[in-house]
Amino acid sequence: MRRTLKAAAIFTLLAASVSAAERRTSSTVESHTFDHQTNAKKKFDLRVPGGGARVRLRVKASVREGEVRLVVRDAEGRVRQDARLSPSKSRPSNYDVDSGEVKSGAGVWTVEVELKDAAGSYEFTWTVG
Repeated sequence: MRRTLKAAAIFTLLAASVSAAERRTSSTVESHTFDHQTNAKKKFDLRVPGGGARVRLRVKASVREGEVRLVVRDAEGRVRQDARLSPSKSRPSNYDVDSGEVKSGAGVWTVEVELKDAAGSYEFTWTVG
């Protein structure tokens, strides 16, 4: 009986480690700081592998001057985030949104950043696993 229990326990541990090894996680971090007023548009493509996966996106931004617009679209083209940031007279405007872990179909998520006479920074972290 003990041998059977030991064998079952070992089998369970092996199965769990194989399952964990099959799940691979990758992360992409994009970070930009612009000290002087800047005008620019950028679009970042974030790929989700065939068959879909669990994804997570955290977007942070701070603007001291001008305006920053951030738009996040999922693999189906739905807008997940749409923010327009401008500072108040005395303080910068800050933005920090985390999607949490969500299941996504295969395809491409996009992060669009538009700077209008902006000084500040933005960063995003994309995790697929």
